Amino acid sequence: MSNVGSFGCEYAKRGTAGCKQCKQKIDKDTLRLCKVAANPFSSEGGEMKMWYHAGCLFSTFERARATTRVVESLDDLDGAESLQDADKKLLQRLIDDLAEKRRNKAAGGARASPKKLVQTTLPVSPAGKASAGASAAASSAAASAAASTLPTRAPLSMAGPGDSPEDAAKDNAFRTFRKLVAEIADRPGYSDKTRVLAEFLAKGSTGGGFKGDLSLLIRLLLPGVERRVYNVKDRQLLKIFSGILGAPIDAMQELLNSNGDIAETVGIEFDKRGSGAAKSSLSMQEVDAFLDRLAGLSREDDQGAAFKQLAAKCTGNDLRMVLRLVRHDLRMNAGSKHILDAIDPNAYAAFQASRNLHDVLQRALAAKASPVKRNLSVRAALMTPVLPMLAEACRSVEHAMRRCPNGFYAEIKYDGERVQVHKQGQQFSYFSRSLKPVQPHKVAHLKEFIPRAFPGGDNLIVDAEVLLMDTKTDKPLPFGTLGVHKKEAFKDATVCLFVFDCLQFNNDNLMLRPLKERREEVKHRVHLSEAELIRSPAPLERLLKRVFNEGLEGLVLKSLDGVYEPGKRHWLKMKKDYLHDGAMADSADLVVLGGYYGTGSKGGQLSIFLMGCHDGEGTWRTVCKCANGFDDATVAKLQKSIDWVKYDRRSPPSWLRCSSGLLPDCLVRDPKASPVWEITGAEFSHSSQHTTGGVGIRFPRVTKVRDDKTWREATNLQRLQKLAAESKRFTGDAGGDGGDDDDEDDGEAAAAPPPKKAPAGRKLAKSAEASSSSPPKRQRLQLPDALKSARICFAAEVLPAERRELERLVFAYDGDVVDEAADATHLVRPDGAAAGDSAPGVAVGSVSWLRRCLAARRLLPVT
Repeated sequence: MSNVGSFGCEYAKRGTAGCKQCKQKIDKDTLRLCKVAANPFSSEGGEMKMWYHAGCLFSTFERARATTRVVESLDDLDGAESLQDADKKLLQRLIDDLAEKRRNKAAGGARASPKKLVQTTLPVSPAGKASAGASAAASSAAASAAASTLPTRAPLSMAGPGDSPEDAAKDNAFRTFRKLVAEIADRPGYSDKTRVLAEFLAKGSTGGGFKGDLSLLIRLLLPGVERRVYNVKDRQLLKIFSGILGAPIDAMQELLNSNGDIAETVGIEFDKRGSGAAKSSLSMQEVDAFLDRLAGLSREDDQGAAFKQLAAKCTGNDLRMVLRLVRHDLRMNAGSKHILDAIDPNAYAAFQASRNLHDVLQRALAAKASPVKRNLSVRAALMTPVLPMLAEACRSVEHAMRRCPNGFYAEIKYDGERVQVHKQGQQFSYFSRSLKPVQPHKVAHLKEFIPRAFPGGDNLIVDAEVLLMDTKTDKPLPFGTLGVHKKEAFKDATVCLFVFDCLQFNNDNLMLRPLKERREEVKHRVHLSEAELIRSPAPLERLLKRVFNEGLEGLVLKSLDGVYEPGKRHWLKMKKDYLHDGAMADSADLVVLGGYYGTGSKGGQLSIFLMGCHDGEGTWRTVCKCANGFDDATVAKLQKSIDWVKYDRRSPPSWLRCSSGLLPDCLVRDPKASPVWEITGAEFSHSSQHTTGGVGIRFPRVTKVRDDKTWREATNLQRLQKLAAESKRFTGDAGGDGGDDDDEDDGEAAAAPPPKKAPAGRKLAKSAEASSSSPPKRQRLQLPDALKSARICFAAEVLPAERRELERLVFAYDGDVVDEAADATHLVRPDGAAAGDSAPGVAVGSVSWLRRCLAARRLLPVT
């Protein structure tokens, strides 16, 4: 039975798919809706899913005919039962709004409001008045629905009964906020930054104390705390302000490449053209209302109209600060601790535990007003994620014994995904290490078993690791196998939850109890993760040897008397690449092939490097992207010491094999004259992103500059593959890249499936850095993305010269070339070759078929 015309919903797995309506990427773990349509690329019919932001899909329904099928209830969305409650409420709101609009339209009533049709020329609101009314009139259904899901933020005014409104207005002025940010940024020491804010709160603008909205002030100072998603990145901002200001986008792009700061880039062009107000009249409330509105807009035209309306009231410095708020980076080098310490000495610890900023501020003010002096309590809140406690690297057994002289628990460090489970009655919530909701397919079945594991536990918070276990060998499978498509390749496996800590049981807060007591509290209620009590070096050495021999990741060491401290690195972790100065880690001598522009303090500099090796046949293959190992001074020197040339997508070099998701901003002019660096990682990993036949390096970092080696003495492809095979730890597809530690990684990395069990149609993970640094859309139109969805594998019978020519064309048309047929969507054989076996789900075409696709500039059915 065909599903064409039906609808579905899920959370984005990788963040690479684009919305069909607004053309923007749908961020990872964000709710997305799909409409099932016929697949035009298949000769056998078939179906394909077209993805949308929730608001974008419903905006298309508003323009649809009355006979067009639309989503009329949650039952029309396949997968809605697995969504978080907040997202179900959002969808129901969109459904109700759509139904009302369709009823009005049918009655001949409310067609599109005239105000919406002239949104780009909305008049500027009078100074001092919030533009929320105009914003609401111009917002789409998506905007109103998204705004409804934002947390309630009641004002927290510090003005007293006798204080004048003028004093509060001065403290709430956006100009005052800008001045405060500049003063904090100018202070080099963290304690000085805290002191600046504390003095401002004590004195305010008039010297009589801060009279404005404290909650709003702190939220704006910490834009990453209640992280609103704006669906706009640097590339879109360039395009929007190029249109508003009439500035050439190419010149703005060059300026952005040189300074790495979108706010400064737009501000310079804004000042140059004398746009905007002569004096700042914005209030913090107006800016906050604009940010709420922007968070609900996904179409570029609507975003441009909103920015245009705000820009008319901004000075250049106002606009710079607004853009910094949109990019969640005020560039003042002050985090939550430095800001909250100015409120109360315990405010940061309380926030780490509850993540409820408004509640912490409210309690801090109440504690200051109380005649009885008391400390701000540190407590967790059910259904609100607690910042997890972390571990720092431990590089020797001796160091572990010094840190925990009274003994410690040594727990197996499994290579899974950390999850925090909250249960309140029959309601469950699951949060990742980064405090985001866990994708439902990873934890869907746990709801049935947790009540059995915790009998009598109506309310609880547990810290755990979720991973896939092989039911035949009873061993954990590699990191990344929890992906919805990866799990299908491991039929003899089941998802397991390894609980290693309990933060709350019913109404008892266990965080301030020693670890020994916390384990005693739950050990008779649930099977805890494996741990061994260690009091001397010999047992720890034996346990380390066993763990490494079994191919496990390492150990986490926890003091017997330690309490649970959210966000603190007071545990220890021991891994192969930490011990013996990294002598046990995997490493290779690789050549610098390209670079990517950094952001923040590295803005305008090539600070991320594409590393690779020679294959012995005149071609260079990519192995990993590396951003760790050099200080700022060394990175600055590398801008001139390496001969860089800008990468031209229209004319890719013949010497480089690089997947389209990893194309660098710049290439080295001559790879044979490029420096050789020793790259060390946690382990060799399976990578379908890179072009080394499946070999990548997990969490790479530069450990040594090999001036004694040239490209001839560097690790070549054959040697790299041998090193990976000899490591005997050929684990999941982590994309070949990662942070400086696997505890930092919450992404859905892919794993190497068993032979002949790889699911068809696997998607390649796209690099976030490469995506954000690719050329503007206007430039990319010169090269059609005809093969964007294709991963081509060439059969061994294709002549080398012909293969090299076709590979360059595939890359130029935004396709990818893979070495393994199981990783491909299409297998290309020579014309007239006899049909042979191919992996399930892989289409087999000829060289002539591929050339026809390139000539037609689209993917044709295989014949």
